[in-house]
Amino acid sequence: MLCTFAPTCNADPDKLHRPNWLINIPPEFERRRNNSNLRRFEVTDMHTDGKTPMLVHLGELLDERIKHVDGYTDGEFVDVMEHFFWGKRRGIAMELGALDGTWRTKSQTEEMEDFEWKRILIDGNPKYRETMPKHSPRAYCVLGAICSSDGQNRIVHYHDKDYVGGILEFMGGDFLKDYHKEVYQAGNPPGDLSTVDWNSAALANQGIHPIDCIPLHVILKRAHVEHINFFILDVEGGEFEVLQSVQWAHTTFDVLCIETETVNRPAGYAAKITGYLKDRGYVEYGYIGRNAWYIHKDFTPSIRPGIRKDCFNGARKSALADANWTKRRNDKFIPCKDLPADIVSFDTEKKVN
Repeated sequence: MLCTFAPTCNADPDKLHRPNWLINIPPEFERRRNNSNLRRFEVTDMHTDGKTPMLVHLGELLDERIKHVDGYTDGEFVDVMEHFFWGKRRGIAMELGALDGTWRTKSQTEEMEDFEWKRILIDGNPKYRETMPKHSPRAYCVLGAICSSDGQNRIVHYHDKDYVGGILEFMGGDFLKDYHKEVYQAGNPPGDLSTVDWNSAALANQGIHPIDCIPLHVILKRAHVEHINFFILDVEGGEFEVLQSVQWAHTTFDVLCIETETVNRPAGYAAKITGYLKDRGYVEYGYIGRNAWYIHKDFTPSIRPGIRKDCFNGARKSALADANWTKRRNDKFIPCKDLPADIVSFDTEKKVN
């Protein structure tokens, strides 16, 4: 059929049919559509020899950032750059559980843009619909949850409740009953959220917001991305479902950092993820602090000179901050490079390869 309306004929199809969950798309992602090399792999541009200006800046930035790591994160930005991408430019980082995409809300990828990395940011909290594009304008921003469905998005519900808020459909029955009693009792039988009338008077003014729930492969196809260098995944127990929504035949990763801390996760959760990823070509690098790290079997890490393979500054600083807060003390942090060779920074569930 011929196109008779000129502005529509010449318009970008992504802009004409942009879904509600896509809240920011920078020009560089639009250009990827017609460049198969960009869709598949980012430029490998390592600067590991000598003290180039880039490496000087990176080292100074990491040394400054480690000072601000607290117990709310594991300092993943410090660890990924020191252990896997020392000297790399022009990568793609994807952060699921990104908040507004800045370090002020504990995002762990913001500074990568200093080194020409592109970012895909995904978060389910509706309050970031306005602030994420504002504070992270160079990132591909998505407001939504991730579901391992049949390829079509569905609607889930975010409860904006202090300390225990989140996506109601992803919460366990006991947690719902204890902390979201009004929603739990709205089901028939209680706890069956598929029967809840979300427009009922009982749930009005409760701070419950409908949001899109999209398979991850739909987002990546829309972004024209087939390879991601760094994927950080922290969604408080929904990590396995997110991994199931990847089309592994079409998408590859270099490094995955997945929170597997046992709080809010069933027994054997980390082992389940490890087995799932192993079948898809990813090997376990180590369990460090609250995270499990995995690399593709063909990926070769680039490590910062002077950093021991088993010593992760970010996770160590976070653990120290937690201990100091709990015990009301203020121990001095000792960087990996200054530790005696026979000191192990902390025990891990699995030894690093």
